Amino acid sequence: MTLTGAPAVVDRWAVDAVDAAVAADDSRLALAMARAQTLDGGHLRRLLSGLLRPVLEDLHPDGVDGDDLADLLDETVRETAWAADVDPLALAVVLTGAFGVVVATREELPHPVTDLQLARHAVLLLGRVLSTRPGVRLRPYLDRAWSEIAREDAQD
Repeated sequence: MTLTGAPAVVDRWAVDAVDAAVAADDSRLALAMARAQTLDGGHLRRLLSGLLRPVLEDLHPDGVDGDDLADLLDETVRETAWAADVDPLALAVVLTGAFGVVVATREELPHPVTDLQLARHAVLLLGRVLSTRPGVRLRPYLDRAWSEIAREDAQD
């Protein structure tokens, strides 16, 4: 799946959405997610996975293990109480998916989770991680994610 469209529009959306999550601003996040509906959900998922994994790897230079992911899941559920409809299942799907692990197909999940919900929860996770690391900016991670997507697409 080639990521098409205007990367600048997707970049602007990602920065706005993650900034809203860092600021714990549910109304700004809702506006960003409304804008996300005009973007391809699969593309957003691909970009957000490409952002989340390197952010987590940089946070844990000795490696990310299951305990790290469980801690982040617990912290994110607690610290995003400001956000409407936080779903621990969606957070877990996003976290495991960022590392290429699929624990269940969509049909096997206890309840449906849409691409848009996954994008929102990826933003919440990114916001949580970045809020604990003042001074860390999203831009270098966006650049890395786009480079990785381009490399993958060139191989296809």
